Amino acid sequence: MRKFSIGLLYFLVVAACSNSVTKTEELTAKKGKGPETDAQTQILELAHISLEVHGTWSVKKGIDSVAFSIEGKPAGGVDGLGYSESIESTVPNHSEIISKEELPDTSIRAIKVITKTDILEGDSTEETHILFLLEEKNVIYDLHFYSDMISSEEMLRMASSARQI
Repeated sequence: MRKFSIGLLYFLVVAACSNSVTKTEELTAKKGKGPETDAQTQILELAHISLEVHGTWSVKKGIDSVAFSIEGKPAGGVDGLGYSESIESTVPNHSEIISKEELPDTSIRAIKVITKTDILEGDSTEETHILFLLEEKNVIYDLHFYSDMISSEEMLRMASSARQI
């Protein structure tokens, strides 16, 4: 009887630990039909916002961040940042801002910023950042993409799906 109890206890501990690892390392996404397409979407929920991403993308969720990959290649993500009045302070180090515009059709105030990175080493990459400014929550969410991986239309669709929680 004692061996049975120890075995049962071991099984319960292992089962509980395996579930907690899955919840912290991978996002349990809600699946649904996208508003303008038949493609499946994933609804991502962070501390203060939710938004939709394409259902075929791989998604890894952190504490208040998400990383996207498409067919195994990094494509972008979302990062929660401390609030700042200066847009320049929210872009990655060694980046040059190429363009900046406020997006009109979003439920959260959003600014689209296109940057060129690694300009010091001569090998530059263009990134698109859509910054959601939640001043009352003291946070900015940086929805960012490697510009050659995702179309402008998909970026804007994702931005327009963002909702404050």
